[in-house]
Amino acid sequence: MVCDGPDPPENNPHELSPPPRHDLLMNGPQVEDSDDENEYVGYEPLPQGPEISYSDQDLEEDDQDTEQPPNNIPPIESVEVVLTREVWNTPRNNDPIQMDSERAQQVMSAMANFSLPQTSIPEWARSISEDQWKRTLNEQIQKIKSNS
Repeated sequence: MVCDGPDPPENNPHELSPPPRHDLLMNGPQVEDSDDENEYVGYEPLPQGPEISYSDQDLEEDDQDTEQPPNNIPPIESVEVVLTREVWNTPRNNDPIQMDSERAQQVMSAMANFSLPQTSIPEWARSISEDQWKRTLNEQIQKIKSNS
């Protein structure tokens, strides 16, 4: 691998590692003018870039110079909205379930003793009679079939 960066430092162990622990203990703590130098004994921190200070006037000018996005960019939609649209706009499979009389009898016998617990039935469904519900459901099915 070739690196186009600066050449590595010479292999001088005094420049690459801090002094041995026993030297620090024997000589005692050294008093220096800056705490930053103690923090990086043997190492030099990399520069973080130029330090730029902004005045309040600069910040106000930046706010005024901010460009508005073009109007031809569509609004951002949430994932839920996109998925809902895809689900409802996907063409339905019009292949009906093929069921002979034996299969129909199996389904009816499996469902014969099935009932929802009363706590799972919503209030609006409790207020409508079974006959009225069936009538409304059949009307909706007929509307769907006539629109197809």
